Amino acid sequence: MVEIIKTELLRRKRDNKSYSLRAFADFLEISPGRLSELLSGKRPLSKKMKVKIADRLGLSEMNQLLEAPAKNLTFSDRSDYHFLSNDAFAVLADWYHFAILSLADTCDFQADPKWIAKRLGISVLEAMEALSRLRKVGAIKLNGRKLIKTNKSVRAGNGLDSQALRISHRQSIEQAMISLNETPLDLRDITSITMAIDLKKLPMAKKIIQEFRHKMADVMETGNQTEVYNLNIQLVPVSTRRTV
Repeated sequence: MVEIIKTELLRRKRDNKSYSLRAFADFLEISPGRLSELLSGKRPLSKKMKVKIADRLGLSEMNQLLEAPAKNLTFSDRSDYHFLSNDAFAVLADWYHFAILSLADTCDFQADPKWIAKRLGISVLEAMEALSRLRKVGAIKLNGRKLIKTNKSVRAGNGLDSQALRISHRQSIEQAMISLNETPLDLRDITSITMAIDLKKLPMAKKIIQEFRHKMADVMETGNQTEVYNLNIQLVPVSTRRTV
């Protein structure tokens, strides 16, 4: 748990160079001194503090590992506390872990960090660490240069607003922005529609989107698989909520 706290602080500092330990402590609703002691190992992390910090980071209901088909990584709910390992947190948060699992289905895949790094545009170190994490959480097995998917995957709850998933969603949006400028039109599809909606129908819309995602995966994950794509569907409000 302490490693997750450290990782999240580093992520925030990476995104905002002026982000401070005090600001992070304020977010976690603990004193800067106590946070410093926790991070340095001078003070143990009590169960009560674990629950509090997990709630602040949106981790309290996230599962570590659940049985699921490796091909289509799905999400399911549980209400009790499961504290993610740092490896499982990173797998959920950083996009390239799931990209490696999909890349493994391409016809010319090589379980070589240098090859993976070149194909995904990440560093060799990131590729090496990602393979190690995927193995630790049970998503893959490595046999020499051969990568074998297992029947296990990291899951999170339906509709769960967790810090790891927020990071993942932000990265997906950033990838779409990069693609908008760098990918030819015939190799991408970014469209939008603006609607006046009845909020009571939002659960129905989410269900339709979920079914569409699964149907799209069933169609696209067949044939001569050569590339990895990210389908990012955005349904977000652009108006301020009306008050009665």
